[in-house]
Amino acid sequence: MTHFLLIIPFIFYKTNKTKLLINEKDDIVIENLFDGIILLNLKLEILKINKEALKLLDWQFDKVYKTNFLLHFDFPIKKVLLKKIEKIILERNYEKKNYDEIIISKNSHKKTILLIIKIAKNEKKIVGIILRVEDITKKIKINKRKVNFLNNISHELRTPLFNIQSFIKLLQSSSTTLKKEEVNEFLNITSKEILRLTRLVNTTLTISKFNYKNMYIFSPIYLGDVFNEFIQIYNIRLKEKKINIIKEIQTDLNPILAKKDLLFQVFDNLIGNALKFSNLNGIIVFRAYEITNKNTSKVRIEIGDSGVGILKIVQKNIFRKFSILNDDLITIYGNGLGLSITKKILEKQGSSISFSSDYNEGIIFFIDFITSTKNN
Repeated sequence: MTHFLLIIPFIFYKTNKTKLLINEKDDIVIENLFDGIILLNLKLEILKINKEALKLLDWQFDKVYKTNFLLHFDFPIKKVLLKKIEKIILERNYEKKNYDEIIISKNSHKKTILLIIKIAKNEKKIVGIILRVEDITKKIKINKRKVNFLNNISHELRTPLFNIQSFIKLLQSSSTTLKKEEVNEFLNITSKEILRLTRLVNTTLTISKFNYKNMYIFSPIYLGDVFNEFIQIYNIRLKEKKINIIKEIQTDLNPILAKKDLLFQVFDNLIGNALKFSNLNGIIVFRAYEITNKNTSKVRIEIGDSGVGILKIVQKNIFRKFSILNDDLITIYGNGLGLSITKKILEKQGSSISFSSDYNEGIIFFIDFITSTKNN
């Protein structure tokens, strides 16, 4: 955060050899700064504090003016502040770094305040302390969103990478036993996954330039076609665990409104979990059918498995980030982002997801999609 060095305008402050002085002109400038500014003498008494600083710290002028700055903080913060002030005063190379920082949480107003502490000096004599006060609540929220975004993208990129690695490994280990048609099929699937990975990377780059909402542009999609393509990619993993997929898709089912790559991600998270939580020779069911009433027409998807299921007491947490199922008999490793991402993807396109489960009875997810054609 070294850019703060340039923000504090030292030209506003007049000094003699031992004191920090403020003339009337400088006083007006300080008062009208958008930044919170506090001036202290070497006794750490408040000589000047502008309206912005008072507002950010929730102080009243008549209660803090000419009082010791440290008196208005709790002991832990007071202790850290004093250490930082002593450090920048005693630091011999303060010409290179003559500032320090401390972050203060204002729980009563849910604010996070940054104090930048700088020295005021005349020639080589330190004559006071200058503090800049900044509300960084929004910056922290933005940084959290960035971290969440990177976590989500990392989760989504890992799936096609894993699939590509699996097919290449199979081709390397079984190149002499595979038929030419099988080799071509695996190469074709690998090529499609590379294209999906490329699209995800391009989407990430685009999102960094534009609003995230712009990425959700939907088109009519036929579930049968997308599901068949998806299962083709998952085929190796299903065979390794001897999992049987039962597909029940209603004939002449209306297309749904979705984005193919995002729909792939939903299937990957849900069927990937079903595969992970199922025992050998287990069953995964994919069912799709139309639901109609007087005004709407929806396509419902059911994705169920015969796996370990989820205890009732922990079911409310499964769509939360970093929620990972742990049990005495089975531990599932991961970052707990899959279902959280799935829920957000579906919500963005006006779809909903729910589930039914109990321990050792498997789980069924229900997803309702808007169709691209509405019944009159």
